[in-house]
Amino acid sequence: MTTSDNNKDDQENNISNDDHDGCRRRRRPSVLPETKEVNNINNNNNNNSCIDNHKNDHNTRTRTRTTPTPVNKKKKMKKPAVAATPSRNRVLRLVLQGTIHLISIGLYLIPILTPNEFAGPTLDEAHVMSGDVQLDIHDPDASWKQIFSNDYWGRPMNSPSSHKSWRPLTILTFRYLKGPYIDLATQNIQQLTVHRFVNAILHATVGELVGQLATQLSLIEIVTSSRQIISQQHQLLGLQLITKVLFCLHPTHVEVTANAANRNHLLAVLFGVILCFPGRRAGSIRSAGAHISTPPIITTPFWLFLIAMIMGYLASETFLFMIPGVMVTMTVIAFTTNTNTNTNINTIRVNQNQNDKHNQTGTILTSDTRSGSTGEGADNDKEDDDNFHASSSSQTNSNDNDNEDNDNDNDDDDTLVGTLVFSPKRFIYDYLRAILSIAPRLILVAASVFIYYCARWYYDTLDIPTGLIRPAESPYYEFTGIHRIRNYLYVVTIHLGKQWGSILPKQFGGDPIGFSHEYGYDCVPEIKQWGDIRLVFGVGFHIFFAILLSLALVIYNPRKFFGLVAIHWSWTLGTLFPIFGIVKVGTFISDRIVVPSTVVVSIWMGKLVYTYATDWIRNKRLPFVYFRPLQFVFILWWTITSYLTVHNRSLDWMDSISLMKSSLITCPRFAKVHMEVSKIYSGLYPTMFNLKTSRFHLDTAREIDPNLCDLHKQYVYVALQENKYLEVEKELPQALLCSYTAGGTEQLWNNYWNQLLSAAPKGTRQHADIETRYKNALSIVQTGIQKERDREREQQYYNDMVE
Repeated sequence: MTTSDNNKDDQENNISNDDHDGCRRRRRPSVLPETKEVNNINNNNNNNSCIDNHKNDHNTRTRTRTTPTPVNKKKKMKKPAVAATPSRNRVLRLVLQGTIHLISIGLYLIPILTPNEFAGPTLDEAHVMSGDVQLDIHDPDASWKQIFSNDYWGRPMNSPSSHKSWRPLTILTFRYLKGPYIDLATQNIQQLTVHRFVNAILHATVGELVGQLATQLSLIEIVTSSRQIISQQHQLLGLQLITKVLFCLHPTHVEVTANAANRNHLLAVLFGVILCFPGRRAGSIRSAGAHISTPPIITTPFWLFLIAMIMGYLASETFLFMIPGVMVTMTVIAFTTNTNTNTNINTIRVNQNQNDKHNQTGTILTSDTRSGSTGEGADNDKEDDDNFHASSSSQTNSNDNDNEDNDNDNDDDDTLVGTLVFSPKRFIYDYLRAILSIAPRLILVAASVFIYYCARWYYDTLDIPTGLIRPAESPYYEFTGIHRIRNYLYVVTIHLGKQWGSILPKQFGGDPIGFSHEYGYDCVPEIKQWGDIRLVFGVGFHIFFAILLSLALVIYNPRKFFGLVAIHWSWTLGTLFPIFGIVKVGTFISDRIVVPSTVVVSIWMGKLVYTYATDWIRNKRLPFVYFRPLQFVFILWWTITSYLTVHNRSLDWMDSISLMKSSLITCPRFAKVHMEVSKIYSGLYPTMFNLKTSRFHLDTAREIDPNLCDLHKQYVYVALQENKYLEVEKELPQALLCSYTAGGTEQLWNNYWNQLLSAAPKGTRQHADIETRYKNALSIVQTGIQKERDREREQQYYNDMVE
């Protein structure tokens, strides 16, 4: 068949013939109008093989097309789509991205601005918003030296009462990001609203970066896709926005976003994700005489890399536990972009579906993109041929229904699948090359961990003092041996369930306990035996099944899934390490600990949903076509449900009353929450004053945890208002001996006894009786103090013997 015959045949059947590296291939027409011309490009390196391929292709077409098929002239030809200008596409993308970003901010801004008669600081926000407690934020005379030497709560880092939470950058954000509301006395709520709004902006920004991170981990998939109807930019945009939405709708993020005091976690994740973009030089894939540019590769400039790394350590200790995941992610992205621009992809198969009744032969596209250098590619041809096999296939597609072909014209896009024959040697070599390409950054990050840890050790600020770890808040801390291992293993599975809680329901591996600001004593009953169904299911699903699934994915496609699996487990195990029961921390179970690990969950689910949206929704020939409306309904239902979950949970964090009541729903036997609810009804909120309800919750708390010493002070307040003075005198000494309430009880002690003694004339029997009761109470206090001193001396002696 001559060239003129080919051109005539192309005009009849709307098939364009191009040459790639001197070899002819056939492809279906592009959706956009293009000039139909034959590209004859000779490749000097493969001239002989190309001639053979051309002959084989000619013979194949001669055999398969002996009888021309009549063309149905009545069939209406579709008009080609009009290409939008690049500037218009850019504007549309920016508008869409901006809209999603504003919605992500509004997700939290709406509950923040919702009117609430009980609005005010909740939990740790009370410390942040207290001018007497947090001088580093509100004292204009506070020096930077003071800020950098104090902990998050304004105490010196070397103080025995310090929790060793060193977060000076977070303190500075509270100090200087107050908006126009400077006067704390008259503008407390307005200033708190600004702080919460800053958190909402930070959260949306982190979501944006996580979406971009997902695109960088999927570059090789995007560039080897032949969806002519979806450009690379549109594919990247779709994946990024889907991942961002999934991240922002994760329910565990409410605690760190709606509560201003947890900003340190958002800052740590923000700076950690910034480090994950090591960057590589963009390349191109040469295909059919044209160049397909690879998607844009994001690079964190080295100066920004240094700043983000330093700021991360200054923001929160959370950043330290993110480092393993960050380093693995950097390596995988370097490997991905290295594969994208430097690896020969010699086996990209073209499977084409024609709209007419003509037969067509599929061929193989050979792409050489070794850093855009043909010399390097030529040097490695032999090595590549040992690892990759090129293959070709012929496929005959026919349809009896022209209308069905027309209906599915836009759905049955060409699919290019990179069928790389796996070679362990090449695989390891590519990863080593990726590590070497970003070695300076990896070494710098590893060195920073060593320096940070050594500095904290030198200043003795690594561990929280044991006396500050409360059984009421960390009930498993005092467990030892196998019992401790068993219970902390269950704690790990709880956090793994929370990690996947945005997707999986409780019955299928999601959050097994629900939302609460704390999970203290008897909120999560201890695991007493290995056969406890909670432990069996949690370990079986979140550990054994997850590991088996990870191994299966890696075995199925090492190049595609090994990096993603490594990223998943490095982020998950690294960021959840503080709750393994190995290091001494004050946190037991919390949503805020899970937030960094949700980065990888969002990436996994973003890729899954993106694949579903492009492969299932667009292709009408795939199964379950008639259930497509139900699938849209399900997606809509999930989106609305997730939004309402985040919205309602954010409203709970806007005031203490809603927060405590929601915790009682999740943890009906949480003693500390019952005590806090008792405070609400005992006068903390005048409109809700109810002593009967207050005492009910107080008695319930004592019944659950008799050793909760904080209860003594609350009993004093309730008994005073009920005029039960004998009960006051019984509880007051114990409240003074409780280390958590001693500071506030001392003034109460003095006021009570001074008023009582001054009310009775001296020399009277009443005065003598009061003095006797006072001495008895004082004796109880002195005895308790002496016992505490003896205990401290014994502990010190034991520590000296150990040393």
